[in-house]
Amino acid sequence: MRLKLLLATLLLSSIARADGVPHDAENWFQFETEFNSKGKPEASFTPGVRITDRASIDLHFSGSSEGTNVEGRYRYELPITHEFSVFGRAGLGEHAEKLNNYTFHTLEVGVEFELDHKNTLWVSDKYTNSFSTGHEAQTNGVYLGGYHYLTDTNTIGVNVHRDFVNDNARAIEFSFTHAF
Repeated sequence: MRLKLLLATLLLSSIARADGVPHDAENWFQFETEFNSKGKPEASFTPGVRITDRASIDLHFSGSSEGTNVEGRYRYELPITHEFSVFGRAGLGEHAEKLNNYTFHTLEVGVEFELDHKNTLWVSDKYTNSFSTGHEAQTNGVYLGGYHYLTDTNTIGVNVHRDFVNDNARAIEFSFTHAF
């Protein structure tokens, strides 16, 4: 499954955009660190490729003491005005830990508002569930975040989120993105 997911993501990478990636960037990588209410910090790395001016794909790798995830994601953004846009993102992934491996899917919808040419705020709702009936992976989380352009190719970001299914878990994430 992991090989198929990786190949599908690489095949799609000929098309997409992540949070905090400059609009004219063709490629990027992002580092994130999450601190959550369960006391289990998580780190992630995400390389991505823009496919069109509105669509991008990426491969999200994350890990913590609870296990590791690999997820291929596709994002599409629809500008409403120059400052305001709506986005959707879908993903397929695999979760692995000692005795609990399963595949999962994610669906996320949100809005972004560009405050000025250096700062953007966004809010989204993300649904996650496993394909396997024996694994409880269903979550629904609300995210609120923003990012700041340090330079034309570098951004920093922060977001807070709350998971309303999984013990009302809360977390804060910090990110750095470099586009090229």
